This record gives sequence, structure tokens and C-alpha cells, in this order.
Amino acid sequence: MKKIFACDQFAADENKGFSFTSIASKKYLETMLSCIENGELCIAQKEDDVSVELAADLTDASYVKRYVIDVAKMDIAGIIEKEQSLSNICKEISGKIKRRSIVREILKAEVKKVAAEKQMCIKNIFNRALRLEKLYELGAPDFVIHNERLYLVENIALNAFATECEVIGIEDFSKSSAFEGGGMCVKFNDLPKDIQNQIAKIHEEIRINKELWERRNAALRELEQNYKTDEPVFGAMYMTPSGTLIDCSLFPNGHADVSAWLHEQGLEIDYRPGEPSQLLHLKGWLRLNTKVGYIEEPHGVLTARQRDRLESIFNEGKFLWTEIQR
Repeated sequence: MKKIFACDQFAADENKGFSFTSIASKKYLETMLSCIENGELCIAQKEDDVSVELAADLTDASYVKRYVIDVAKMDIAGIIEKEQSLSNICKEISGKIKRRSIVREILKAEVKKVAAEKQMCIKNIFNRALRLEKLYELGAPDFVIHNERLYLVENIALNAFATECEVIGIEDFSKSSAFEGGGMCVKFNDLPKDIQNQIAKIHEEIRINKELWERRNAALRELEQNYKTDEPVFGAMYMTPSGTLIDCSLFPNGHADVSAWLHEQGLEIDYRPGEPSQLLHLKGWLRLNTKVGYIEEPHGVLTARQRDRLESIFNEGKFLWTEIQR
């Protein structure tokens, strides 16, 4: 069977769980690179509403990323040095700069140095650096910081070593005509029944999740179609990643009512009455209010269209903003 880099490549604890607390960066990278076969590295990753992490095993994964690796470029010591430098900067600036836009620009410049003009995984490096800086600011436990740094060093390594990347859905990866590796071929129907049942369960979960997200995306298109405004209003709005403004002032309670509307359809994520939508935040919709004068701290990085639109609204237009809400 093809070798997959996942948590099960490390020793399990007494509860049959996996912890990276005692795993140093060097050991983590060596284990990851030991999974390279025929110049390819497959990594099982689990994605949720908050982050992307190394999956416990293939059955726990949301998808598999297959990288083509240039083994001639391997320099583990150099990768660890880059991660240490970037982590030190994250720690140094954490909590000292109020405006997140400035923090992003600082980290963006540092990530460019680390990546040395290579684009492979550069967005992942940037997002990991942003998360790490925020974790430092929040005073997160050491083990949380440690795990985040391992994911950071992983992406720095892939930036340096990988030349190609392909994302493969679990259904395509696990239910292909065969699992190849080491010269043997195991057909799906020849797998033990319990394994086939696990895979069937994964397929069903994927199908249900896919349908849910299709409904969510349809609802967002409906919001955009019905409440789009060409000019900013005096009050609550959303801004889509493409820079389109959504007029929330038509809802009695503004942003909170949008979340309630999504919740009524079973589409909201972690619904909390009276609070803005977590789904829209995850999808990169920026919450702003020209009446109060704030913009919400975005999930990830502002798009170029969002930056330009905010500039025209708050700096060149008649509205002023006073803070970034976190």
C-alpha cells in the first residue's frame, strides 16, 4: 500500500492517540520525508472550519495532497533555521501592533524572504505565520504553539523541496481501482469488509457535506442577488471577496439577522443568537459598518478587490473608520 504521511507515522500514546509534544522539528521533517516513494510524497490532511491539520490516518483525512519532491534540494537544517527565524518574528510582534493590516504586511514580507520567490505553499506559510502570531498574542499553551510551528516548518519544507502539488479527494484516492505500492496491487473489493465499510461511511459523509456546502453557496448567491448595493450605505454591510457590497441595513438587527436567516435554513456554522455569521466570516465576507465606523478583522487575507473597495469607502469617501473589530 502506498505510504502516506499522517499522524500514525508517529508512535501512539497510551490512549492510542497522537501527540506532537515530544516531537522536535527535525524528527517531524525526517518522518515526513521518509514517506517519499518514487519522488512523490502523499500527505493526509484534515480540514475543518478553523484550520488544516495532519490527519490521524487516511480514514480521518479530508483529502490527500500529493507532492512531487526534488530530493536534491533537501536541507533540513536550513528549513529549521528559516522556521525559527519566522517564528521569532511572530513572537516579537505579537500583541504590539494594533492594526492587523500592518501585522499582515510585516509577515508577508518575511514570508517572501523565507520562500525565496518560490510560490509552492507560500499562502500556507503566510496563513500559518498569521495563526502563530495570533496564538502568541493570545498566550496559547506551549503545546498549541509547538503544533503550529510543526505545521509551519512542514510548509516551509514543501516550499523548498516540492515542485508540483495535486489535491486528491479521499473518494478518488481510496476508491480507485487499486491501491498501489511496493509492486503489489490490492483491489478495493479484496479489502476486509470492515475497511470497505469505513470507506463507504467516508463516502457518505463526503456526499452529505458536499450537498450542505452546495446549499450554503446557493444561499450566499441569493443574498448577493437580493441585497447587493452599488454604493455604500450608512449602516451595516458585508463585502464579498470580489468587493461586492451587501446591504444589511434592510435587516432590523443588521449582521445578526443575516446569521439568523442562515440558521433557519440549517446552513449556519456554530450559530449564536445576536452574533454575526460564522459562515460568512469563513467564506471571506468582510463585515463593516459605516454608521459605527468599523471593519471586522478578516478570516485570512483580504483580497485585492476588498482592499481597493475599503480604501474608496473609508479613506477617499465620506465615511471614517475608527477600529478593526476582532
